Amino acid sequence: MITIALDEAGVFEESQKDNTNDSLTTLIGGIFFDDKGDECEFDNEKKRIEAYYRSVIDSVNKQFPELHASYPMDLHSRNGKNNHKVRNVKKKVSETLPGFLQDGLYEGNALIYENQELPERTGKYIICAVVKSSKGKTDLLNRELGEFFRDDVASNMYYHVASDVVEHLIFHNPLYPNIGKLNLDIATRQSSLLDQEKSEKYEEFGYTRNNRDDLEEGIKQYSLMNSDVFRTILTEQMLNEPKKDISISSYKVRSISYYPNKKSKDHVFLYMADTICSFLTRNIGEDDVVEVRKRAQKLINQKNLIFAYDEVDLYFKRAWQAMEIKEYYDALREIYTISTMDTPEAKLYQEYWIRYIKEKIQKETLEDVKDGRLPYAFSEALDELRSAYMTNALNPAREEFIYSVLSQSKKALEEDIRYSKLLYYINDIGVLINCHKGNLKDAEPYFENCEKYAGSVDLEEYTRTRNRYTNTLLDYFEYEKAIGVIRVTLDLLGGLYNLSRQKLGRSRLCFGKTEYVKTLSQAGQTAAFLRDNEALGFFDESLALMEDNLANKKITQSYRLHYLIDAGEKELYIDGMKEYCGDVIMPSEQLIALKEMGHRGDVNPSFALYLFLKGAYFFYSKDELENVWREILDYEKSIDIGRKSSHPWELIYKYLGLISLRIGKMEQAKQYSKLILKSIEIKDESLVAAIALFAEAELTDAMGDGALAGNKYTKLYEKLEKNFPLFNPDCVKQYKSKDKKEYMKKRFSYMYN
Repeated sequence: MITIALDEAGVFEESQKDNTNDSLTTLIGGIFFDDKGDECEFDNEKKRIEAYYRSVIDSVNKQFPELHASYPMDLHSRNGKNNHKVRNVKKKVSETLPGFLQDGLYEGNALIYENQELPERTGKYIICAVVKSSKGKTDLLNRELGEFFRDDVASNMYYHVASDVVEHLIFHNPLYPNIGKLNLDIATRQSSLLDQEKSEKYEEFGYTRNNRDDLEEGIKQYSLMNSDVFRTILTEQMLNEPKKDISISSYKVRSISYYPNKKSKDHVFLYMADTICSFLTRNIGEDDVVEVRKRAQKLINQKNLIFAYDEVDLYFKRAWQAMEIKEYYDALREIYTISTMDTPEAKLYQEYWIRYIKEKIQKETLEDVKDGRLPYAFSEALDELRSAYMTNALNPAREEFIYSVLSQSKKALEEDIRYSKLLYYINDIGVLINCHKGNLKDAEPYFENCEKYAGSVDLEEYTRTRNRYTNTLLDYFEYEKAIGVIRVTLDLLGGLYNLSRQKLGRSRLCFGKTEYVKTLSQAGQTAAFLRDNEALGFFDESLALMEDNLANKKITQSYRLHYLIDAGEKELYIDGMKEYCGDVIMPSEQLIALKEMGHRGDVNPSFALYLFLKGAYFFYSKDELENVWREILDYEKSIDIGRKSSHPWELIYKYLGLISLRIGKMEQAKQYSKLILKSIEIKDESLVAAIALFAEAELTDAMGDGALAGNKYTKLYEKLEKNFPLFNPDCVKQYKSKDKKEYMKKRFSYMYN
């Protein structure tokens, strides 16, 4: 059976913070006692608590005979009359309380009750508290709720904190998910004595007024915590989160009596709750939840139930409720948010509760593995994480955080071949993350492990991993490695596709066709970066297998056209561009067609303009360019400004500048040169930044400033050498380039140019 005894400290009402007798730290807290199933332990612990306090009083009286301290009266201040006694009693309690709570002893000795030594404790204490932070939830609640519910109205905050206590200790307890039988011993709370002005909101919102004859006229007091109030909080949460395992054996909400009568023997758990609240808050400063936790650890050096009444706790609540139903991914999304917060309260959760959730995920996964079960919760979290990388709602930092937690279970899975599929997914996500970051070096070992576990997943899934890795190789200018990887991918997919055609017939939907078509297109791009004529065959085969997917067909057609421009195949380009633009051949009409396709969503307007400008620059005469120049400018202006801050606008501005030079518009070319770097976010390690810097250097060179261009090429190469292995001196020698500029021109090919 569990016993929870609660008291409070501090001021919960903003309008009453001028009371200097109250603690600056505000909390509801106390003790959580587990009798470990021993039916006698509850009664024995009551005796231990009384024996402990009597031992404290005896020690104080021996040290200060003149005090004449008595139990239980001098455990608590009585309007300041006994402060000199209470001060010394609390000092002795501070010295001896850890020994009592942890071991059931007083200064290392067994406790004596009515001349008999009490049995050794079998139960266990946990310190519990919900501590209001400096901000609390006032801003949040006042922003979202009406005045009746607001935190800073009357004593509403007290109810809100009490509700959090019930939620954390009873219904969603991280340390005790299945409470079972429960004893509740709760201290009542009254409002301060309020004048007419301060009592207005209490009256307006229906607070229960105490009937006291001893109050001056116009002074009122209200009952805040009583049996009905606490029962309402319990009932509300039980209805919201039915827990059949909870049964309340004893329910008491009462004022703590410190007078030596029969009641005192029954109030000992409340005495301990009062002592705990005092110990946690005395001389602490204002609302310091981190210090409260440190003090709790001094009392009991184990996992205690310390929470903050703060916005950070909202994220933890959602995380923990997700953990209760083993939704690891959702839980980790919430604790990621906590990990990004920079407050004392967030620090507590980061160091304590986030770590606890991480450890719990690993523990539960390991238990499944040891018992030979599939760790379904872990597997589902991996699936959700992989899916996140396929959506527009991706938060890379968050997903990487989630992966760092889930991947901690990798070692346990490696010991059993049955978990090869999960190991594949773990490594596949490693490829995904590093491909997304453009981090080839870190992606390589994950890709090698995917090859190791490839037999555990279907072929299409494996080829998607290979294609992602190929893209990363291309992002790192590793064209030779990329063509090697994609040839194997084509062999795998082509074999499946051709076999299914042979066995099922040409008219059937063949296995692997979708991925095969995509991979053929990617193979065309890879060969195009190498300026290999094999690219044309890959593109043509991919297009031949495409059916009604217009968007994909347009993308592959554009890839093919870029290769034809690079290869100088003017006639093939003209024919291909005519088909791409809907059988339109005149440049001005092609621009109109491209604009219309962009409006329909058939093509990306920016990439369509980039393709047109590149083809026009390489294949049109000066007169042809002059004739279509105004239409080009109109097209450029028609594109939404929001699209002009990312790739390929660094290349669009380069070609606008080059065409401006061709038709004698030097000043306009200079303006476009300035826009190249403004169009993207410059990061030293970024591929797009490298493309932009190369584009700027090329345009500067074309404008006739060789010295400035040379300086730009040199600075760019320094960045490339630092961030891309293919630009280190050994690679330059390997590819027999005479100088760095020549080597850069060789690597900045195809759609990087």
